[in-house]
Amino acid sequence: MTRASIRPPAAFPRWEASGCEDAADHARTNACTPANHRWLAGLGAACLALAAAGCEAPEHAAVVKCTARNVADVAAEKDCTVTIAKFDHRTSASIKANTRRRHAFVRGHFTVRQGTVRIELRGSTGTEAETVVTAGAPGTLEGTLRLNRQRNDFHLLFEPEGEAVGLAGDVFYEAR
Repeated sequence: MTRASIRPPAAFPRWEASGCEDAADHARTNACTPANHRWLAGLGAACLALAAAGCEAPEHAAVVKCTARNVADVAAEKDCTVTIAKFDHRTSASIKANTRRRHAFVRGHFTVRQGTVRIELRGSTGTEAETVVTAGAPGTLEGTLRLNRQRNDFHLLFEPEGEAVGLAGDVFYEAR
């Protein structure tokens, strides 16, 4: 087949209106204009900037990073770090337990560089433990709680008095 024998179907009248004989001719005449190159370059630059800027969490967000010790592909134990750079309103963090067990023993140790924060450990039955952390006095939470049924998780609620800066905590859980 030659290029001249390939004709677009009648359902595509835009090729005929543009003076092109076929789809390849249409693509050659319209796709490589300088305006298209500038538009594609701008789109690529915008995507790159968006990807680079989207890698950091906002300073008021609770960032949770966990490592698990798996037994038979079930996270029976997990060590997590929780950090919040700066916040002045109630914030929470959820930690998901990848287990079929319904309870977890949780222990957490928290510090804050500036301010005062009340921290609650919550499971499906409500608050299990709470502590108050200040710049000079770290706090510890410990308790056995029932995991939330739908997501198999538990929550940490952080409520600052005014503004708090530099909250950091180590959380350990063992599914039981």
